[in-house]
Amino acid sequence: VGKTRRHAAVCLLLTFALVLTDCYPLCTVVDHLHLFVQHYDVEFGPFVAKYNEFVEMMETLYANAKDKHTKGLQLLMDHFGYNPLFKRWHDDFSAVPFKPM
Repeated sequence: VGKTRRHAAVCLLLTFALVLTDCYPLCTVVDHLHLFVQHYDVEFGPFVAKYNEFVEMMETLYANAKDKHTKGLQLLMDHFGYNPLFKRWHDDFSAVPFKPM
Protein backbone atom coordinates (compact mmCIF):
# COMPACT_ATOMS: atom_id res chain seq x y z
CA VAL A 1 0.00 0.00 0.00
CA GLY A 2 2.82 2.42 0.87
CA LYS A 3 4.51 1.70 -2.42
CA THR A 4 1.33 2.57 -4.35
CA ARG A 5 0.91 5.83 -2.47
CA ARG A 6 4.55 6.72 -3.09
CA HIS A 7 4.14 5.86 -6.75
CA ALA A 8 0.99 8.01 -6.97
CA ALA A 9 2.78 10.91 -5.24
CA VAL A 10 5.70 10.67 -7.67
CA CYS A 11 3.30 10.55 -10.63
CA LEU A 12 1.47 13.55 -9.24
CA LEU A 13 4.73 15.48 -8.80
CA LEU A 14 5.84 14.59 -12.32
CA THR A 15 2.48 15.65 -13.70
CA PHE A 16 2.70 18.90 -11.74
CA ALA A 17 6.22 19.49 -13.07
CA LEU A 18 5.01 18.92 -16.65
CA VAL A 19 2.11 21.31 -16.11
CA LEU A 20 4.50 23.94 -14.76
CA THR A 21 6.92 23.53 -17.66
CA ASP A 22 4.02 23.74 -20.13
CA CYS A 23 2.54 26.69 -18.26
CA TYR A 24 5.78 28.70 -18.11
CA PRO A 25 5.82 29.67 -21.82
CA LEU A 26 2.16 30.65 -21.54
CA CYS A 27 2.93 32.82 -18.53
CA THR A 28 5.69 34.60 -20.43
CA VAL A 29 3.30 35.18 -23.35
CA VAL A 30 0.72 36.61 -20.96
CA ASP A 31 3.36 38.86 -19.43
CA HIS A 32 4.38 40.10 -22.88
CA LEU A 33 0.75 40.76 -23.74
CA HIS A 34 0.30 42.76 -20.53
CA LEU A 35 3.34 44.85 -21.45
CA PHE A 36 1.96 45.35 -24.96
CA VAL A 37 -1.40 46.51 -23.62
CA GLN A 38 0.28 48.96 -21.23
CA HIS A 39 2.46 50.27 -24.08
CA TYR A 40 -0.60 50.53 -26.35
CA ASP A 41 -2.54 52.54 -23.77
CA VAL A 42 0.36 54.95 -23.28
CA GLU A 43 1.50 55.31 -26.90
CA PHE A 44 -1.64 54.80 -28.98
CA GLY A 45 -4.42 55.78 -26.58
CA PRO A 46 -4.07 59.50 -27.29
CA PHE A 47 -3.94 58.82 -31.03
CA VAL A 48 -7.19 56.82 -30.88
CA ALA A 49 -8.87 59.60 -28.91
CA LYS A 50 -7.67 62.18 -31.43
CA TYR A 51 -8.87 60.01 -34.31
CA ASN A 52 -12.34 59.69 -32.77
CA GLU A 53 -12.42 63.48 -32.33
CA PHE A 54 -11.41 63.89 -35.98
CA VAL A 55 -14.18 61.52 -37.15
CA GLU A 56 -16.78 63.47 -35.17
CA MET A 57 -15.50 66.73 -36.65
CA MET A 58 -15.65 65.29 -40.18
CA GLU A 59 -19.23 64.12 -39.62
CA THR A 60 -20.18 67.66 -38.59
CA LEU A 61 -18.37 69.20 -41.57
CA TYR A 62 -19.95 66.71 -43.95
CA ALA A 63 -23.44 67.41 -42.60
CA ASN A 64 -22.81 71.15 -43.04
CA ALA A 65 -21.57 70.61 -46.60
CA LYS A 66 -24.70 68.62 -47.50
CA ASP A 67 -26.89 71.36 -46.03
CA LYS A 68 -25.02 74.15 -47.90
CA HIS A 69 -25.18 72.18 -51.16
CA THR A 70 -28.95 71.77 -50.83
CA LYS A 71 -29.36 75.48 -50.01
CA GLY A 72 -27.21 76.41 -53.01
CA LEU A 73 -29.37 74.35 -55.34
CA GLN A 74 -32.48 75.89 -53.82
CA LEU A 75 -31.01 79.34 -54.50
CA LEU A 76 -30.47 78.35 -58.16
CA MET A 77 -34.06 77.13 -58.37
CA ASP A 78 -35.52 80.25 -56.73
CA HIS A 79 -33.53 82.94 -58.53
CA PHE A 80 -32.38 81.43 -61.83
CA GLY A 81 -35.21 79.08 -62.79
CA TYR A 82 -33.06 75.97 -62.50
CA ASN A 83 -34.97 72.74 -62.13
CA PRO A 84 -32.94 69.53 -61.82
CA LEU A 85 -35.88 67.43 -63.06
CA PHE A 86 -36.46 69.45 -66.23
CA LYS A 87 -33.10 70.13 -67.77
CA ARG A 88 -33.30 72.29 -70.87
CA TRP A 89 -31.63 71.04 -74.06
CA HIS A 90 -29.48 74.15 -74.43
CA ASP A 91 -28.48 74.28 -70.76
CA ASP A 92 -25.17 72.57 -69.99
CA PHE A 93 -25.45 73.11 -66.22
CA SER A 94 -26.66 70.18 -64.14
CA ALA A 95 -26.79 69.47 -60.43
CA VAL A 96 -28.90 67.45 -58.04
CA PRO A 97 -29.09 67.64 -54.26
CA PHE A 98 -26.59 65.17 -52.83
CA LYS A 99 -28.16 63.20 -49.97
CA PRO A 100 -26.23 60.00 -49.25
CA MET A 101 -27.57 57.47 -46.78
